[in-house]
Amino acid sequence: MAPLDVTPRLPQPHNQPMEPHTGTAHRDVDRLTVCTSGQGGTTVRSLLAGRSALPGARITPTGAGPPAGG
Repeated sequence: MAPLDVTPRLPQPHNQPMEPHTGTAHRDVDRLTVCTSGQGGTTVRSLLAGRSALPGARITPTGAGPPAGG
């Protein structure tokens, strides 16, 4: 069998984010509920606690919808 000399040609890859970077929030007197579009609820809580006067225990991140699995 003769050797095969082929140069593969692949299409240009395009970045299509699966998780848009958005969110909504509802603030009560001493609590904050944040609906995030991603899977990083703990990170959202930590970042918001570091940038606000609320401790992390009073920030509740929620997902935008039911779990997709995976």
